[in-house]
Amino acid sequence: MGSTATASYEVRSTGEFAFVGSPVPEPHAQSQSLAEEIRAAIAGVEAGLESAGCSLTDVVKATCYLAEDSYRGEFWGVWAQWFPADAHPVRLTLVAALPHNDRVRLELVAARS
Repeated sequence: MGSTATASYEVRSTGEFAFVGSPVPEPHAQSQSLAEEIRAAIAGVEAGLESAGCSLTDVVKATCYLAEDSYRGEFWGVWAQWFPADAHPVRLTLVAALPHNDRVRLELVAARS
């Protein structure tokens, strides 16, 4: 087992699974839109998956944290651009107080082939 952390993701993998999460990021520019923040979070965990030899299509479970319930519609819209309808992982979306004024955080579990 190994673990790696960078500015864009955290990853830990086992023989069967890769666990990827967005770490506490640097403060966001106030001009960053919610959609941009969602895309950056997904791109960050996608890079983590790739470092573990996986891709978004290998994701079987996602836990998504939103700072406000009103973000759900926009989150799901951006999410659908990355995960086609026939490749959606099991997803739990929660509203939570997030650090550093984040509006979205992600934790993914991917099945390694």
